[in-house]
Amino acid sequence: MYCVIDIGSNTIRLVVYRVENNTIKPMLNKKYSVIPHCYSQCVEHRAFQ
Repeated sequence: MYCVIDIGSNTIRLVVYRVENNTIKPMLNKKYSVIPHCYSQCVEHRAFQ
């Protein structure tokens, strides 16, 4: 099995593959949206000013 983790500016993707008979078969493909910690703190700070 092989795994690829792609960390973008506001998403993280995890893809797991299996290689059988020279063929790549995806087993898992998950994408998560994230808010960077610094960004969320800055937004909260501005909201209370």
